[in-house]
Amino acid sequence: MSDTEKQTDGLANGHADAVPTYGSQIVTIVVGSGLRLDEVFHIHLGALLGQTTFLSAFGPPCDKPFPLNPPGGDDAKAKDQPSIKPEEIDRAGSEDTLLPDNVQNVMNTRTVYAHYWLKKVQSGAFQVVVDYLYNIRPQIPRSLEGSKTLLRAYILAIEWDIEDLQNSIVGRFRAFHQAVDFNIDLFAYLTNRMPETKKNLHTENKLIQYFIEQMSFDIASKGIDDFEKHNKYFEYFINEDTRPLRLVFVKALARHAHYVRRLEDPAVLPGCRFHVHTNQNGNDIICMGDED
Repeated sequence: MSDTEKQTDGLANGHADAVPTYGSQIVTIVVGSGLRLDEVFHIHLGALLGQTTFLSAFGPPCDKPFPLNPPGGDDAKAKDQPSIKPEEIDRAGSEDTLLPDNVQNVMNTRTVYAHYWLKKVQSGAFQVVVDYLYNIRPQIPRSLEGSKTLLRAYILAIEWDIEDLQNSIVGRFRAFHQAVDFNIDLFAYLTNRMPETKKNLHTENKLIQYFIEQMSFDIASKGIDDFEKHNKYFEYFINEDTRPLRLVFVKALARHAHYVRRLEDPAVLPGCRFHVHTNQNGNDIICMGDED
């Protein structure tokens, strides 16, 4: 049995138990185009096995990584180029920043070898997931683009069953809205990009529930005129959107409008109303109400 088979032995459809992180095999995962240095990640297999269902979705890594040949690069040129150490890789953080041209172009002169190539995954979002696997929590977003990156990371956390990261991201958006007015574009961005399945109904998703409650509270407490002025998508959502979410919103708005003097802002509401509360075996777990 190979080292990879030993480390993945017993993996079914959930997280593996008792898988060491730092003593496990390192796998290379490339995301996006594979043309930029910030799209190449080196991750311990144990981190993926112990905290995600990534391998259930993509299978165990191949014994030998396969070559990616971006435009302008070939094996002959790669032999002539100095190797790039992991610590020299300057990846983008949660704000979708681009690397300098001279750094990005290095990727065009060497062959990249990878165990997985996730072409539809954005590097900033994947970085949030990787940071979490190594005990670095996501930051409160500072901009609309940073918020969208965090939403993409949230979708990955849904797909790979990383419940604790989902809760942490909900907490970051609640903190964000303590200082920033609600932007319905984020609600549309999330609901339009997150596939709705029996396992993940939009009406039952915790972050969507929070967005609806926060939007309803802002309208009830500050007035519809001010909200519409800064949220152009709102008219389309009310007039054209046919999803069940519209009814959920109307009910939430009516509730907030009736009790606005007694209800608290969802961004500061205590407890764990917007948390995921089940473990990977589908059993209830005790939630400590901590989003950090």
